[in-house]
Parts: sequence; structure tokens; C-alpha cells
Amino acid sequence: MDESPFNVWNGWSASQRDLFVLDHNGDLVLSQNISSGLPSNLQSTIIDLIESIPSGSILGDLNEDGTINVIDVVNLVNIILGGSSSEQQLAAGDINQDGTINVIDAVQLVNIILN
Repeated sequence: MDESPFNVWNGWSASQRDLFVLDHNGDLVLSQNISSGLPSNLQSTIIDLIESIPSGSILGDLNEDGTINVIDVVNLVNIILGGSSSEQQLAAGDINQDGTINVIDAVQLVNIILN
């Protein structure tokens, strides 16, 4: 089994003909056996998911400059300490994708930069 950054993947008991669709946060939005064909709403589901992705969103790039560096760490620490933030920064700052921004995200962001 492949290792996954998203917890939901690890608990699936899937057959070869199962289709799973995740949103940009790794949340399961569609699970269906496709032995009898693809779901009729698959195209609209995928289009809706694509349209829901925040524009320019790079996990860890809090200042949206296209790179991940120490400035992003400073921005993340400011948010953790109660500073203001945009929805884009909140999405980019939740490094471990657990729905909460905290010191674990800051440590993981530093590890991304160092590795």
C-alpha cells in the first residue's frame, strides 16, 4: 500500500473497480464501484471540485510569492500568535491538513524548507 498524506486513504477496503474522488483538502467526496459504468454526475463533480480550489494555493506559501521560504514561516508564526490572516493564508498554512493551524504546522513548514 502506498503511504498517504491523507488519513482517509489508509482506511479504504477498495476493489479494482472502485472510484474514489477527493477534494483539494484530501476529503472524500465520492466513493463508488464503477463495474457498471461511471457515475452520471462525475464530470460536474470534478468541475465543481476544480472551481472550489483556492486560486494560487501552494501549501506553505503564505505570502503567495510562489516560493516557500522563511518569510512564510514568519507569517505562519504570526497567525499562530493571533495575527490576522486571509482564507488563502489559512489554507496555505495548514501544512498537515488537519483543519487547525498550530505549532505543528510551523515545524512541518520549517522541515519542508530544510529538506
